[in-house]
Order: sequence, then C-alpha cells, then structure tokens
Amino acid sequence: MIAWNNPLNETLKVNGINVARFIKNNKLVIGTGNKGVYIYDFNSETYKNIDRNNVLMNNSVLCIGFDKENDLWLGLDNGIAHVEVNSPISIFYDNSGILGSVYSVATTNKGYLIASNHGVFEFDSGKFKMMPNTQGQAWNITKIENKYIIGHNDGTFCYENGSLVKTNNISGGWNLSKSSINNTCFQSTYSGILAYDDISKLSDYKKIKDISKPIKYVAQNKKNEIFAADNYRGLYRVVYSDDYQTKKVENITQQSKIQNDFGVKIFEFRNEILFLIDNSWFTYNSITNKLEENELFNTNFKNITDVVAIDENHFMVLQEGILYHIYAVENKFVWNIIQEKYYKGKLINDNLRIFKTQNHYLLNLDDGFISLQLKYENKQNTHVKIEAFNNGILLPDDSKIKYNTELRINVISGIYGASKPNLFYKINKSNDFVPISDGLIVLNNLSSGNHTIVVYKHDGANYDKVCNFDFKVAEPWYFSVWMILLYLLLVGTVLFFYYKWNKFRYMQKLELQAEEERHQRKILEMELKAENELNIQEYEKHILELELQTKSSEVAGKSLSIAKQSEMIENIQSILDSEKDFNKLKSEIKKAIKINEVNKHEWEIFETNLNQIHNEFIINLSKKFPNLTPKDIKLCIYLKMNLSSKEIAPLMNISFRGVELHRYRLRKKLNLSQEDNLSKFLLSL
Repeated sequence: MIAWNNPLNETLKVNGINVARFIKNNKLVIGTGNKGVYIYDFNSETYKNIDRNNVLMNNSVLCIGFDKENDLWLGLDNGIAHVEVNSPISIFYDNSGILGSVYSVATTNKGYLIASNHGVFEFDSGKFKMMPNTQGQAWNITKIENKYIIGHNDGTFCYENGSLVKTNNISGGWNLSKSSINNTCFQSTYSGILAYDDISKLSDYKKIKDISKPIKYVAQNKKNEIFAADNYRGLYRVVYSDDYQTKKVENITQQSKIQNDFGVKIFEFRNEILFLIDNSWFTYNSITNKLEENELFNTNFKNITDVVAIDENHFMVLQEGILYHIYAVENKFVWNIIQEKYYKGKLINDNLRIFKTQNHYLLNLDDGFISLQLKYENKQNTHVKIEAFNNGILLPDDSKIKYNTELRINVISGIYGASKPNLFYKINKSNDFVPISDGLIVLNNLSSGNHTIVVYKHDGANYDKVCNFDFKVAEPWYFSVWMILLYLLLVGTVLFFYYKWNKFRYMQKLELQAEEERHQRKILEMELKAENELNIQEYEKHILELELQTKSSEVAGKSLSIAKQSEMIENIQSILDSEKDFNKLKSEIKKAIKINEVNKHEWEIFETNLNQIHNEFIINLSKKFPNLTPKDIKLCIYLKMNLSSKEIAPLMNISFRGVELHRYRLRKKLNLSQEDNLSKFLLSL
C-alpha cells in the first residue's frame, strides 16, 4: 500500500477523514472532520469541496448515505444535509455579499463573466474580480461570436480575450437583440434605441429618433419596422427609413384599446413576435394595425408573468412563482418544472435572463445563478404516499375523526431532489388547486360529514391525480343522538307550554270578547231604551201638544160661546128689567138675540185660528181620506175637540139632528163600524 499521489491528499491529511464512499460515475465522496465533504471525479481528476462556506451547516461529516436519486445524505455533527450530486441543476451562491444581485451571467474560457448591481465581475479559480471602471449597475451580457457585449448604467462595454473596453456612453443598455431578418442588432437603453449594422463595430451605431424614452425590449421581423416595449407601460411600433430616419411611431396598445399595458414583454418564437401583456398573449395584425390574441399561446400558457427565450425550441416561463423549462415540438409543448427550492425568494422581478452554453443554460438569481441542462427532463415521481394524523394517531383510509380537531396529512414522495413532484390538492371537488408546502396539508374547522382529499401532480400545463384520502368528520357533540333527543324534548316542552299559553290567552281573549259583547249589548240596550224613552217622550209630547191644541180649540170655542151667551143673557135680563110691555119686550128680546149672534167676520177668524191649530191633523186626514169635504173636516175637528153634537150644531149652523146625520155619513166615509168610537179614532190620527 502506497500513499495517494494527489494534491487533495495533503488537504485530507490536514483536515482528517471521517468517512468515504464511492458513488456512480466513478466518483469518490470523502467526509472530513473540519472541512466538510470532498467529491473527487476520477474521470476528470477534479474535485469539489462542499462546506460551511456554501451550503453545509457544519463542517464535521460523520456519515454518508444515498437515496433513490443517488444523492447524498450527510450526517453532520449538528444536523443532517442533503447534497444533490446527480442533479441536472447546479447552483452557485455568493454568501460573501461581494457579488450582489446578478442580472446576467455568461461562461468564458476561464470561468464566468457576471453582470450585477455592483458591477462587472470575472469569476476564475473560485475567486471574484471586478473589472476596472465597471462599478455600478450592469444589466445584460450578450455573446456575439467571441465578444461579450455588456449593457451598463454608464454605457456599453465589450469584453474580449480577458480585456474590457467601453464602446459608448449611452447609459442603461438593458437588452441587445438581433434582428430575425438581417445582421442588425438593436440595443434598448434608458433614452431610446440604438441600431448596430455591424456588431463588430460597436462604436458605429445609429440612434433611432423620435422615441427618446426608456425602452426595455426591442424586436424585428420585418424590414424598417421594429417593436419597442416601454420600461413602464406601452408597446410602440416604429417605422423608419433605410438611414434610420423615423417615419412613424405608434402606440399600438392604445390603438388596440388595451387598458392595462404595464410591463409589456416581447418574446420571439420561431420568427414570430409575441407580446405578453397583462398575462395574455398577443400578435400584431399588419392589416388591422392592431394587436390580436394568440390562440396557441393563450391556450397553453395561462397566468404567465415572465418569459425568456433560450433558443428556437426552448424557452422558460414563470407561472405563479414557479419556473418551467418548455420544449416545443411543432405545436406541442413539453413542460419541465424547476423546483422552487432552488430559487425561492431569489428571482429578480422582470429581469430574468438566460445564457445558453453548449448543453447548459445559466439563469441569474439575486445572489448567484443556476446552471441547468438544456435537455433536462423532469420526470416527476408519481409514487406518492399519504399519512394522515389526528391527535397524533395514524389514520387509515376512510377513518372517522372527531369534530373540530386538526387533521395533518403528510404527502410523502420519498424524493427530495430535482425530480420531486410539484404537488397540489383539492378538497371535496373544489375548483381551486392548493399547493402543498413542505409535503404537509393541515386541515382545521372541517364541517361534519364525508370528505375527500385528492392530490395532484402539476407539470405546469396539466394536473394529474396521484392519490387520494377519504375520511369522515363526526357530528359535533351538540348534534349527537342524545342531544337531538334532548332538543326534541325541549322543543316539545316549549311547544306544549306555548300551546298552553296560547290556549290560556285564547280563553282570556274569548272571555274578553264575551265581556265586551255583553258590555256592547248592554250599551246597545241602554241606547235602545234611551232611544225608545226619547221616542215615547217625543210621542207623549206630541200627544200632549195635540191635546193642548184640542183643549185650546175647545176652550176657544167654548169661551166664545160662553161669552156670547153671557152677553145675550145680560142683554135679555136688562130688557126684562126695563120693559113692561110684552110685545115690546118680545121685540127687544129678539133684537138682543140677533145682536148677540156671531157675525161672519168673527166666524172666519175663528175658523182660520181653528185650522192653524189643527193644521197637521187636517193634512194627515186629507192624505188618508181625500174624499172628505171641508164640512167633513170641520166636523172631524170639532169631534177631535171632544165637543158634543149639541155644541157642534150652532157652530156648524145646523140642527142637532143634522149633526147626528152628518156624523153617520162621516163614519161611512172613514170606513168605521158601529163599534168604533169616532172621537178616539180621530184622536189617534
């Protein structure tokens, strides 16, 4: 046994070897006591050192293990580490902070050329070197033949054969793009667009006039016409002459009535220019002079926020924070996810740039870059296992858990490297796919009943079901059988008392209604009684008035008769006392009697007064018996006044026998029988 003749051997002697194992591809992994792990490649006779300066938490490696992807698991003095030695993805991080945020990276013969917000750096033999006079924001590195053209805040630089030369002072060279119809190159800057007819002569450029604003992207697929995307908002179509004199500048997003035209991105795919505006894809229609939605890309690429071309058939998209490497085969697209763990929180918004080199491409990050294989195909592992726990107890499928308890579901793929599946889940046929973070689903506040968790693998374009877990959540205690019986009892009790209460109220209401009816009836009776009494009083009053009128008539008649009789008697007495001669006495007596007779005028006054007193009686009598004569009516009045036939005879100037005969005829006209009392009948009218 002889010593290993290799420079690495001296390093291992100093740091000590704790463990060593061979892996595939003729590599040796050596775990040291205080320098991490060394991976030696016997084919290239090179090695890599992984220690605390890059990814390890501790430099003391105690043991080495392998997983299904043949990646390393290192047992450290303080924790464990996973090292992807067979991953198609390589990551470079600068933990020193010297590099800053990387905006573009390119490979050189010596190593890497890096453009960052701190300046332009060379990386060679594990060391950074800032290129002279490049401090400040560097945006882009474009390789054309053997030249590296660098857009910088202070102008444009050209790197060739290890030397850097400033070619112009136009600040802010964001991007450099080559025309798809000739060798002209266009550079987008802070102040507009520069055109290079011969890129080998960087000092010889033309500035396109009438568009002096920050332009971030430029593309051309038609002679004397370019499309320029403003750094802030808007997409412009610029038409110019052969000597770059501007003929027309049109804001085609405004012409197409696109409201949200912030952050327009230009993407060239197979000699066609596409525009990504507000997560939608557009192409330009030269006939209508407007943008039209592109069906192919809008169907296949939804919710895309950034896109970067790699070559004719490869490009990269950023969808909902996840990067996907797209390989185009005719009109079909193969999606390959790039695990978020490699770049989470490290992507620079709206500044993704890719540098292609042989079979790899480089992608910039905030503090480094990623190297990926161009033909990388992520065959995501679909063998996923679910372990569900409730209150620390492992549950089989179709289990039942208590209400209002937490369910923790571990989604285990057994893969931790690049082929780890991108998993989502849906619950109970929901329309939303929820990403699974760190392989764990935590469910709370679940409703009672049956539930289904379905886990899907997402490749960017499709969601494929990989497994599911069914379970049931028990009813809450307040919905148990005993509680339902108690609720029914309580409801029954409430309904019973409610019924009793309503019945009591109803009986009270009936009693009140009866009492009210009695009261109303009593009031009505009292009102009727009062009304009857009033009517009786009115009737009695009317009768009294009639009687009074009759008595008044009787008194008036009798008074007149008595007065005449008294006057006649006095006159006769006076004659008897004074006259002795019988013949003369007889003559004087006859004369006194004639004098005391009532004259015609006095009779008229008497009859008029009599008619006024008995006017109502006369009207009623005439209505009922219209065949009565005035003498009949006069007789009726005297009879109503309760005068005898003897008293009526002189008033009517007829004999007593004439009054009796007239009364007999009147009875017939009034249709009275012999039994009917004529005076009472007339008083009743």
